Amino acid sequence: MGAKTPQPISRDDLERSFKEVLGQSEDTVKDFLPPAVVGAGVALGFGAVVIYLLGRRRGRRRASVVEVRRI
Repeated sequence: MGAKTPQPISRDDLERSFKEVLGQSEDTVKDFLPPAVVGAGVALGFGAVVIYLLGRRRGRRRASVVEVRRI
C-alpha cells in the first residue's frame, strides 16, 4: 500500500457528484410519478362511489314511510 497525498476537494468535484446523485433520483421519481398519480386518482374515485352507494343504502333502510291524509 502506497501512501497518497490527499488532494483537496474542489467545488467542481462536489457539484459534479451532487448532480450525478440528484439526477438519478429525479429520473426515478419522474418515471414513477404519473402512474402513481393516476392510480391514486382511480382509487380515490372508486372509494367515493362506494361510500356514496353505501350511504344511499343505509338511508333507505333507516328512512320511515310517512303517509299524509287529508280529512
